[in-house]
Amino acid sequence: KGVGVVKIAGGGSPEPVPMSSTVDWMKVETGRSAGPAIEMRTTEHLPDGDQVLVFTKRFVPEEGIFVLTRRRPGEPIPEDPSAIETYDREAEAFHGVVHENYLAEGESWTWTTALYDDGLTYFARNTSEGRLRWTRLDTLKRIEAQAR
Repeated sequence: KGVGVVKIAGGGSPEPVPMSSTVDWMKVETGRSAGPAIEMRTTEHLPDGDQVLVFTKRFVPEEGIFVLTRRRPGEPIPEDPSAIETYDREAEAFHGVVHENYLAEGESWTWTTALYDDGLTYFARNTSEGRLRWTRLDTLKRIEAQAR
C-alpha cells in the first residue's frame, strides 16, 4: 500500500493518490510473453472510484530483458509486450521504456523501479518532442500477505 503522485510540468502541487498493489506468480501461455511471469494488479483509489490496471512481467533470458504488458481487468493478456525493462545490478533497480508504437510520435515514457526489503519506489518521466510533460513517483510499502 502507498501513494502515487503525478506532477504535470508547470502545474501546481499535486495531491497524493492512495494506491495498493498485489503481485502473483502465473504462467503466460502464448506470444512473446509466454512462460513464467508475475502479474501485478495496481489499484489507484480515486475519489470517483478505483482505477485498476494489470501488468504482466516476464524475463526473456536470451535477450536479458523483461517484457511487460498492460491491460484492464477482464481483458486478455496482449501477445506483444508494450514495454521492456532491464535490471541494473549496480543500482539494484529496473529501468523501463514503453515501446514507441504505443506512444504518440515524439513521445517518450521511461521509468526506474527500485525494490527494498520493505517496499518499492517507481519514478516515471514522460516527454514529448524533448519537453517534460509529467513525472510520477509511487511509493509502496510491503504489508503482510493476505490469503485469497
